Amino acid sequence: MQEKERFERYTPQFPLPADITSMSRQDTVCQFCGVSYLIHNEIKALETKCQKLEAELTYYAGINSREAALEKLLQTERTRVADLESTISINTHKYFHTTYNKFIRFFFLELMK
Repeated sequence: MQEKERFERYTPQFPLPADITSMSRQDTVCQFCGVSYLIHNEIKALETKCQKLEAELTYYAGINSREAALEKLLQTERTRVADLESTISINTHKYFHTTYNKFIRFFFLELMK
C-alpha cells in the first residue's frame, strides 16, 4: 500500500472487559440494522487478518522468480549428474578393458612357459 492510502488506527486506552468480549455475536448485534455494537473489535480482527494476507501476498509476489531460479539450478544439477554418469561409465569401461588386457597377457605368458 502507498503511504497516502494508509489510515490512522485508533487503539482504545482501556480494553473491553472479558465478559463483554466473550459475548456471542448475536448478543452484540443491533436487531434492527445488524451492525455490531462492538464494531471496533471487529475492525481490529479485520486489520489483523489484512496484515496476515499482506504478508502472504508479499511472499507469493516473488514466488515466480524463486521457482525460475530453482528450475535453472535443477537443470544444471541434472546436466552435472549426466556428465558424472558418463564419466563413471567411461572409467569403468577403461578399467575393465585394462584389467582384461592384463589378464590376457598374463594368461598367454603363462601358456608360453
